[in-house]
Amino acid sequence: MYSHRQDNCRELAAKDSKEMEQWLEALQNAMDAADTGDNLPEHIDTPLTAIDSVARLVNSINAADTGKTARAPASTAPLPHRQGAFMLHQTVEQWLASLKLDHLLPTFISAGYTDMLMIQELGLNRDDFAYLGITGKAERRVLAAAARGVASGALTAGVSGFFSFDRETVFRVESQWRFLRAYTYFSLQSFEDLHKKMKGAMRDTKYAKILPSLPPKPAQPLLSLGNVDRAAQMAQLQQALHRYIQRVTAVVGTKEPFFTLLCGFLEILPWDERRLPDRSAELIAKITSLESPSPRACTPTMARSRDMRREGS
Repeated sequence: MYSHRQDNCRELAAKDSKEMEQWLEALQNAMDAADTGDNLPEHIDTPLTAIDSVARLVNSINAADTGKTARAPASTAPLPHRQGAFMLHQTVEQWLASLKLDHLLPTFISAGYTDMLMIQELGLNRDDFAYLGITGKAERRVLAAAARGVASGALTAGVSGFFSFDRETVFRVESQWRFLRAYTYFSLQSFEDLHKKMKGAMRDTKYAKILPSLPPKPAQPLLSLGNVDRAAQMAQLQQALHRYIQRVTAVVGTKEPFFTLLCGFLEILPWDERRLPDRSAELIAKITSLESPSPRACTPTMARSRDMRREGS
């Protein structure tokens, strides 16, 4: 944004969160006067460039208020050896609060919009807003853009670090699939277990020939405590394991049963069969036993999910 004073090219810089909120209000007023796309035919998307800017401004306001960079909610509990999947915003309440729209929480709850993962996977459209009774154009735009989140269509994984945990060196493995994030802590033995399982599953298939090999372990003397080369050796091993897990995910793709096996090892498998890729009932039953969701009203988002499952069957 640029000012219209004497130097028309001077870039504005907010001095504090209050001034930034004023900018945000001005943006919302401008957006209210713009075409929202509500009268367009179905399946036509409107540009969301302005909304991306608003989302960044909201995130900046949160950071200015706390003095810290906004980040995903973190647990204060001691780190376990393995940590399961989590979402960027685990609850609708946290998500709305991050958008400064927490006043809409009762509306979402009363309408049955309490499944954050379903909201992020299916998004929110004008039918949802009509069902929720949200009429503000700016609120609709921000919610529609934020509901899309940042998705990863393919499973991705990498080794982001290592440290000593319980007298053992463990490696932090971060993975993402769709709107799920997970981090796990692998020992060298964990990587060996994964490799053995993948190798066994791929035996007698064409994929067995392209499965990458595990990187060699550092020599035992270099792993002894107090050795000056230990940190350098472990850093090299981390890089090698990072390349290994990236190659494994590339080889696996979404091919079954390897995809399910790898997701299970990374603990990123969704807990609801409605969100799994197309699989047979027998395979789903083998993956995990799932509780049926509690009965509730069928919202437009849930109806879209049901229709998508019917079309895929």
